[in-house]
Amino acid sequence: MRRIGLVLALAASGALMAQEVKECKLYSTNFQDWTKVSKGTSVSTQQAVTKYSNEELTFSFCETEISPDGTNAKFTADFITPGYAMADKKTTPYIETTALKSITKVHYVHAATGGERGWGLQYRVEGESEWTTVHSDYCKQAGTQVDVAVNKENVQLRWYNLNGAQNAYMTEMAIYGMAEDDGSPTEYTISYFDQDGNRLGDTIQNETETLTFAFSEADLTVPEGFAFRGWYDGSRKRHEEGEAIDADLRLNALVTPVEVAETGRYYSYDLTSPVFYPEDHELISVDGEQVKLVLSGGKAVIMEKRGGKESFTQLNGKTSMETPAEGLQAVALYFVQEFVQKDETGYIILSSGDAAALVLTLKTLEDGARVFLPDGVYDLGETVLSQISASNVSLIGQSMDKTIIRNAPDYRTESINNTATLYLTGTNIYLQDLTIQNALDYYRTNNGRAVALWAKNSKTICKNVRLLSYQDTYYSNKVGGLHFMADCEIHGTVDFICGDGSVYFLNNLLFCEKRASGEDVLTASNADAKDKGYVFESCTIRCAHSKMSLGRAWNNKPQVAFLNTVFDYSEGEFSLLPTRWTQALMNQNAWPQFGEFGSHTLEGEGLTPESNVVTFIDEKSGNTQQDAETVLSVEQAAAYTMEYTLGDWAETAKNDAKQAVCEQQAEDLEPDAIYLAEADGEFVMLLKGSEFFDKLALYDGVVEYKLRKANARGGFGPRAGEETEGVSNVPSDEVPTSKLLRDGQLLIVRGENTFNALGARL
Repeated sequence: MRRIGLVLALAASGALMAQEVKECKLYSTNFQDWTKVSKGTSVSTQQAVTKYSNEELTFSFCETEISPDGTNAKFTADFITPGYAMADKKTTPYIETTALKSITKVHYVHAATGGERGWGLQYRVEGESEWTTVHSDYCKQAGTQVDVAVNKENVQLRWYNLNGAQNAYMTEMAIYGMAEDDGSPTEYTISYFDQDGNRLGDTIQNETETLTFAFSEADLTVPEGFAFRGWYDGSRKRHEEGEAIDADLRLNALVTPVEVAETGRYYSYDLTSPVFYPEDHELISVDGEQVKLVLSGGKAVIMEKRGGKESFTQLNGKTSMETPAEGLQAVALYFVQEFVQKDETGYIILSSGDAAALVLTLKTLEDGARVFLPDGVYDLGETVLSQISASNVSLIGQSMDKTIIRNAPDYRTESINNTATLYLTGTNIYLQDLTIQNALDYYRTNNGRAVALWAKNSKTICKNVRLLSYQDTYYSNKVGGLHFMADCEIHGTVDFICGDGSVYFLNNLLFCEKRASGEDVLTASNADAKDKGYVFESCTIRCAHSKMSLGRAWNNKPQVAFLNTVFDYSEGEFSLLPTRWTQALMNQNAWPQFGEFGSHTLEGEGLTPESNVVTFIDEKSGNTQQDAETVLSVEQAAAYTMEYTLGDWAETAKNDAKQAVCEQQAEDLEPDAIYLAEADGEFVMLLKGSEFFDKLALYDGVVEYKLRKANARGGFGPRAGEETEGVSNVPSDEVPTSKLLRDGQLLIVRGENTFNALGARL
């Protein structure tokens, strides 16, 4: 315990005694004991008296709301109790204290995420004019705990908003300092939470006691197939009974699935992590100098990382394995149905639904690889950011409806950067006939950014791809990036098509899902000035929610254009905002270039008004305003071509996405072309045209089969004699959309249908 001096006190006997000075919790609050104050520019105060040091403490705050019983949908962690201090969306809000004799450390809790936000912390010693910043990191997730060392005397504290474009929320605060020992031991609060973040209760223990758990597994509801691992703090450090207590503790029950060595499962262990505890796992143990692994007895791939390098070993029929512990940094176990490798067609073919093989395959892809996924659910569990870093890769499913890649991150980890199902960083990636679903539990709080496809790359093509999530479903995240999406479905609620780059959407279904309150927002453009933003041509909007916006301006130079959009009311009636676009900018100076042309109903009734001037408002810059016409003229609409959006790459993208037409007769098959053979809709095999008779003869019992031919990127077109799959069951490359000027009027020709400038069918 640190001693900073002696305080002399006169004892009853007249003798002088030394009284110890030690670190104590001088003040704490969860804001439930503060007075309610609305955010405003006038300065408000809150009075308190510190414990132990008995000093008068005044909090002054400005442009900060105090809500003693308030909650917010962004507080996605259940353990956050009501009551908060919220900074306004400005750079000037603050909470400031008067000086205290000693401050050793400060603890506080960030409450919400959603963009870059949070409270920073500064201090100033009395007599100094400048503040010193000691914490300036954004909130990582709801409930982020901040502990900052100060160790100064006669010092003030000041919290400030880290991002003037966002609110910052604080739900707990504690100030520690050196104070005279009054003879009683320092008390510490031990707070307990179950695995879902629900508070079980608090206990008080003092510094003379060792930790004794007040709750046990008996107080939890542990689902079948899960195991209670113990009590952990926010850093995942395990705590044990009998350890010394020198601070408040927030203990969380760790309940995780029981590990099972069975096909389709995969597990990874970071042995260098300070919070890796072998006893929390069923399939790995450390016995002296050996690491022991429990295997399935079937096919398994073992990854060992030593010296920063990964090596892979295939084992078949083994039920256990030992490897030296020395130098071992990480281990991963993949229990696969079959060992995967390229077959003679050049594809890596996975077994149906083999999630372990999928994760392993994506991790080890080489440039130019083609991967085929037969119909099945590839359930990644809580795994996030399954990355494709190789370039010129094709990931091909058997069908959009039945080939499903899905993950379900813990809802408390919601973030645009943390939860993505697939994460693309390699250039020139082609996806076809897949559903990619991020199944984060959005409806638990009506909030949660959960990306299904994060394209942090350029030249991605999606053909017949369904993206399922709610907020931030599709995230294009590379300035200068080019992307093409044809005959796809994108589902969501808020900003579910968001980001930067230049993306051309052709003949896609945009599906607005239900949410508890507010309107759905289709787009949030973050385009750079040299990007072309988002261009939607001949797309269809369906809406299961009552109200929606075509988009809002995120940052930089937002650019979005909707051309010849069909409003389909088959899921129920819905309406656009009166302004059709969200007026408030999300960030300063993000003045948008939004346009709409030729929107119409399924029956051809025109829906775009002749004029729609929207007053956009920059609330972060003193509510400055700009008016913008959002209805495109004939000439403006004609300029939004695929070539305008994607530049020289447009022709390549068109050709790559074009589907190959297949003839069923053997004599019409091309010897070197690749074909997908299906029987009753089930995958049979991939084969070259030259191997048609030999290969199918090996497949017993197949009488009725259909062939599908691979295109230039390895995606399989329609079955012989059938139309292609897709959103509208009409291939965009076979029924193209074109624009022409006739007698000074713009006409849109799509197949046999012609529309006028207002979207009405002629």
